[in-house]
Amino acid sequence: MNDVRQSDIDMVVSTLKVFFKVSMQQKSFNFAEFLKIMESTFKAAGYRDPHGGGYGQRNILIIQDSAVGDFILASGAVREIRRLYPDAYIEMVIYPRSQNMAEACPYVDKVVSKERNYPNWNNPEFFYMHDVEFAKNLLKRRFDVCYSFGHYVDSTFLMYMSGAKTRITFDLINTPSEIFNCLATHPVKIPPRHYAETRMAIIDDVLHSPVSNREIEVWLTGNDLKVAKSLINSLSRPIYALCMGATDPKRHYPVEKYSELVKMILSEEPTATFIILGGGKEDLKSAEIFKSVLPEKFYNRVLNFTNKLTYRQSAAVLSHCDMYIGNNTGTMHIAAAVKCPCLVMECFPKDLDSGISDVPRVYAPYKVPCVSVQPQHALPECAKNEPYYSYGCRADRPHCITQIKPETIFRGFHLLKERIAQNLIEPLYIS
Repeated sequence: MNDVRQSDIDMVVSTLKVFFKVSMQQKSFNFAEFLKIMESTFKAAGYRDPHGGGYGQRNILIIQDSAVGDFILASGAVREIRRLYPDAYIEMVIYPRSQNMAEACPYVDKVVSKERNYPNWNNPEFFYMHDVEFAKNLLKRRFDVCYSFGHYVDSTFLMYMSGAKTRITFDLINTPSEIFNCLATHPVKIPPRHYAETRMAIIDDVLHSPVSNREIEVWLTGNDLKVAKSLINSLSRPIYALCMGATDPKRHYPVEKYSELVKMILSEEPTATFIILGGGKEDLKSAEIFKSVLPEKFYNRVLNFTNKLTYRQSAAVLSHCDMYIGNNTGTMHIAAAVKCPCLVMECFPKDLDSGISDVPRVYAPYKVPCVSVQPQHALPECAKNEPYYSYGCRADRPHCITQIKPETIFRGFHLLKERIAQNLIEPLYIS
């Protein structure tokens, strides 16, 4: 572990705890004072000693501790880091839901998952109360460099408390943050752009090495491919993947309306097969409701794979599908990574000011033919003048998205088929 003594770790952690206790008592956080005290401590504990030239020649930490979709969109940047440093030790911190995908990643030596069991990722006090013990484990290895791909305060504090000498993260130009500027040695200023491109821009701007491959990817085992082949081989085409779940309830398009859409498609394409993908109690419930409202004559055209496949197995199945139809969720990004065209229902109303976090665009399916269907108008409680930076809709339930008519999605279905035929990979937005 690079000659790290327990006394070095204890020195860093005890100093951190004293600072936070005083700050919480005073109800203020002075970043200049924090850096002055902690940098002195890190230096005394040997974490600022040179261990080799360049960025991360020996030990590299990557923090990508957010949702599965975010993890997939960072895959290109992870691949580039390994390309640039083929002999480095690379450790990656992930969100537990990404474990199944990450454990097959060929570009990292170790994957560590970190749960978020607290309500506010952007509050320094929550980092102190919940993640100090996790940081202790990172301090056992003297990292030369840390890349933080999660644009959250707790991720940035974790980057700093990893002890890495060089700390690289990004800061959106339109939302400068003292936290990112202070805790990173290289806070890369990036204009709003697609999430995948934001991460790869770090490679371009900091390492001054043009990204050689701008694709995203997933990593599948032979068994994943075997499972998918056994499920797909006997099915009649076209095959459409249907994903009715999402982390946020506001992103759930009503299951009953999905049923209407499927009936429209099957009336036009009677040999089509629909595969329902997802996992968890909510997705199982959605699948049950879907079957209850679907006419019995269509039952043999729909297969329910909910809770039956891992993320990787779902990716392998999606690689055989003709289209992904569903909400903006992690499975959508997995579909894009395996080059499955996407028809997406968005909860971000078209008439809202999207601000800098234009979710339908920065989280669009990446480099595949795509049609995104948005509500034309925000419902009254969401129709505010000021920008809202979380999917536009402010509700904690299916809300603005419920206004989308199945007929509009059916139109998007035909538009996507046209775009597939023309190999147009720029997203098309309709409402």
